Amino acid sequence: IISISGVEQARQVAGVQNVILTRGVNEIIPSMTSNVDKAGHIIATGETLVAAEQAAALAREQIEILVDDAYSIEWKQVEEQARIRFTDQVCWVCKVCDGTNCASGVPGMGGVGNMTTFQENSRALQRLKIQPQYIRNELEMVSTAIELFGHSFDMPIMAAPMTGAVTNMKGAVSEYDFALMILRACRSAGSIGWVGDGASPEKFDVILKALEQVDGFGVAILKPRADDPEMVRRFQLAEERNVLAVGMDIDAISFKTMRLRNQRTAARGVDRLKQLREATNLPFVLKGVMTPSDAEAAIAAGVDVIVVSNHGGRVLDDMPGTADVLPSIVRQVKGRIPVLVDGGIRSGRDVFKMLAFGANAVLVGRMVAIAAAKTVPFVFYCIVIIVS
Repeated sequence: IISISGVEQARQVAGVQNVILTRGVNEIIPSMTSNVDKAGHIIATGETLVAAEQAAALAREQIEILVDDAYSIEWKQVEEQARIRFTDQVCWVCKVCDGTNCASGVPGMGGVGNMTTFQENSRALQRLKIQPQYIRNELEMVSTAIELFGHSFDMPIMAAPMTGAVTNMKGAVSEYDFALMILRACRSAGSIGWVGDGASPEKFDVILKALEQVDGFGVAILKPRADDPEMVRRFQLAEERNVLAVGMDIDAISFKTMRLRNQRTAARGVDRLKQLREATNLPFVLKGVMTPSDAEAAIAAGVDVIVVSNHGGRVLDDMPGTADVLPSIVRQVKGRIPVLVDGGIRSGRDVFKMLAFGANAVLVGRMVAIAAAKTVPFVFYCIVIIVS
């Protein structure tokens, strides 16, 4: 229990004799097995049973108990629920999510080809070891807060843009619920959710509806469709929803699901990319940068933020892990724009390694997708547990 309010107002309701609380702030409300487990009781009287019940109901309306829904959640519980939702045709929800034993590829939750890029993301992080320094002065303050897109966030951890709940997850959750869960959970955790428009043209309308429910508090990343006017139209529609930033994942030009949906994509040089960037007043993100030269070209095109990403190994096999290429890209950028990264991030240790190599923040995909197979509190817990 985080807070309790309205108790005195409840006691003032006509017919209410007393309000008795059995739980207080910082205590836990257990699962209900009997009346003894209730958080409180209302004693009410009336000339008739109906009158007494109405008084008790009115008193209950005055009381608000705010609870932390994620408090009692354990990651094992998240995994078990995801296995039920996904089935063995989508994702095994392995203890170690590293692409070595996936139930599906693309479409699905796995990677393309032999999944070597998916696996290399994990290997690149595993090769990095942490050497702590214990003999030092005590730190007076530790903060995980960051500034990005003109806003402050409590943590440098955000949900990566994901779509295809029907295509990739066999309908374990609807496209709308998937996007809305992530957006709401990230905002509650002091972070921000990113959403993508996916291969199917109609999915863009779905994410717009989800963004409307959170007053635009999200980042919209679009596939690199060949039709520039359509790209501009989508940027403008996202801007009308007051999103914090828009962008494009350039590596999706050869994304398998785009081909399956007959959606034409196009590679863009600096000049054409600059024209797209100038079509919106919002911060512009380019996701899919894997080389220093692409990072430099992005800056020349006026991009505000880049994301070092190989699309989680879902576009091209035999690519390097993002942790391996991140340092050279950070050196090339030299602090001119923020550099974010995704790929294989499963724990706070992985986040720490990416930050140590110069990333301003990280995006987490598959762990969030696993949590989003159930409820908002599960996604909230997923983000908070990585931070802690």
